[in-house]
Amino acid sequence: MESAGPLRPRPYLLAKEVPQLMARPSVRGRHLPLRQFVKDWYVPSADRAEMVADPLEADVALGDAVRIATVVHALCDSESMAVPSWVFDYRFEDDEMLVEQVPWHSALGACERREAPAACLWHRCWFGNGFFEVLGVHVR
Repeated sequence: MESAGPLRPRPYLLAKEVPQLMARPSVRGRHLPLRQFVKDWYVPSADRAEMVADPLEADVALGDAVRIATVVHALCDSESMAVPSWVFDYRFEDDEMLVEQVPWHSALGACERREAPAACLWHRCWFGNGFFEVLGVHVR
């Protein structure tokens, strides 16, 4: 029997790979690949610089691009890493939540905005630091 090989070529996703995964329908939600990216960020063997080095493809949906760029920006800030220049190409015109199901004018929305990383203000894409505590990953 021949082995199919690894499911992924490396133990972490690259930011540029996240949009194509977000575009695939999933009963677990369209933000699961973004949460996987966050989880992968904390894998000891992860090459964080490689994870964020390449810009997103030009055809990525704007909403997905802003959400990915905001998360990348916040992760880089949290590690005192240089933020790649491509993330500054993506910003919402109006404030939006990272996860669309979180209502802006709700107690949860207000809580998320209070706990948001600084990168959220620049990108106008809001989420609380709890987004980084996903899939068994708890940081700081």
